[in-house]
Amino acid sequence: MGKVRKQKSQYFDYSLLTIIIFLVCFGLVMLYSTSFYSAQLKFKDGMYYFKRQAVISAGSIVAMMIVSKFDYHWYAHAAKVAYLVSFFLMALVLTPLGIEAYGSRRWIKLPLGQQMQPAEVTKLAIIIFIPLLICKAGKRIKDYKVLLKIFLWGAAAAGGVFVLTDNLSTAIIVMGMVCV
Repeated sequence: MGKVRKQKSQYFDYSLLTIIIFLVCFGLVMLYSTSFYSAQLKFKDGMYYFKRQAVISAGSIVAMMIVSKFDYHWYAHAAKVAYLVSFFLMALVLTPLGIEAYGSRRWIKLPLGQQMQPAEVTKLAIIIFIPLLICKAGKRIKDYKVLLKIFLWGAAAAGGVFVLTDNLSTAIIVMGMVCV
């Protein structure tokens, strides 16, 4: 008799996907209803912002589907790199790549006329890096020195957001994420 191979089944949360798609559609409707007039005046196309956001949303859902196929252990290997890259990207705001808008210099130029806010990368980095530190601490998490060390990693990220991008509100959000 041949050996029977167990097939590795992979769970996918379709209810979460449905909720995400619903929220994206709801957001698109809200965007359309609030931006039609200004888009019509500025671009002669009332659906300009809606179409742009719909393309970005569709691309994001495709990216989400791709990312969900990765083994979650891979993220543990990328966590510290993501944390360090977030600081590098925030430092780019202070270079000629930085873009000033409405009196704040918080964005960096990307190819094809796009821009990004590096503090958003910091949020994602914190979401994967702090839990990694907590998991590595294990039972030692009850030791206040270990807990303080983890807290300081998060405080450094929040401080980086505040100092490098001059963005107090996002720094507070990052610190809140660390504390939670």
